[in-house]
Amino acid sequence: MPIVKPTLAEIITRVRSDFQFETGSDAARLPGRPERGFVKALAAQSWHAHMHMEWALRQFFIRNADDEDMLVSLAASFGNDRKPASRAAGTLDMFGLAGTVVPDGFRWARADGAEVEAVGDQSLWLGGEFNVRAVKPGKAGNTEAGVEFFSVTPLAGLTSPLTVNQALAGGLDAETIERLRDRLLFRLRNPPGGGTLADYKRWTLEVPGVTRAWAFDLEPKLGWVTVLFVRDDDGEDALIFPNPAQVAEVQAYLDARKPAGIAGVVAEAPSPLPADLEIELTVDTTAIREAVTQAIKDMLYLRAEPPQTTGTWYRSWYTEAISGAAGEVDHVLNVPAADVALAKFKLLYYDSTSPIVFV
Repeated sequence: MPIVKPTLAEIITRVRSDFQFETGSDAARLPGRPERGFVKALAAQSWHAHMHMEWALRQFFIRNADDEDMLVSLAASFGNDRKPASRAAGTLDMFGLAGTVVPDGFRWARADGAEVEAVGDQSLWLGGEFNVRAVKPGKAGNTEAGVEFFSVTPLAGLTSPLTVNQALAGGLDAETIERLRDRLLFRLRNPPGGGTLADYKRWTLEVPGVTRAWAFDLEPKLGWVTVLFVRDDDGEDALIFPNPAQVAEVQAYLDARKPAGIAGVVAEAPSPLPADLEIELTVDTTAIREAVTQAIKDMLYLRAEPPQTTGTWYRSWYTEAISGAAGEVDHVLNVPAADVALAKFKLLYYDSTSPIVFV
């Protein structure tokens, strides 16, 4: 039978009864008596012990563990190190007096206070760019082209503000504890097998920024493996699909780990297929529309997979997600009118540039 953790009041009652039984005195029940304070202090220590045991029990099971440090340590013991945060990098247009030297580490700040710094000493000439990187790691350092940065401290010969030329990109937050938990569970359920498809998926998920991956054997030909992946934390819409540099990073990572007997491995981005939906809600409010949209996004994240040849996306999966949205009473799904046929390596995703049509 399950162990039920007693409340503090229940423990006080138990200790008081035990004290009375052992001493034959009801002094612990009388106001102002030291025995009463002793009973409460002892009960409090017992309650804290129960709390600690409950906490320790949660940490024994990876699905329930909520101590971040312990889960990180446990994952590392299985070779699943937590993926660290990384700094964004890019370029600023340079303007000022020719010959001015901008020292390594010189800083500029964005309007919101986020700072970048020069990478190495750089001389200012007529036109050109500064190589810069974010001072702090994380997604917050990513900056679109055209954004202005102001010098933190004045530098003679250097114009301020400067404008981002090449977007600052590559900034990533540290891996969330839930993504780390998922990778650890996958590792335990799929022990290393010397080059199984699960190995290729696990290796791909170890690359910073990669959030989902799919491995296919005999692709593109006998003796080869193809791995598709996306980066859900890079942004919304088509930004989840990796660019050539990110594909090359995964390719190099897999090349360094593939078994000697494998002819080759190919890393690729799936082919984007935006979800096309038209929905009639019986009770139609902004809050319900937002809940339905989020339910569709969550379902696509969990269920969407690119097929190796062809595949089917079942219309009923949409209706199930819509029905589970908070506040939804009833609905009619006009589009799609039938199951969706998926071509090879096509991945369904939600694109806000072609959002759900509510009618």
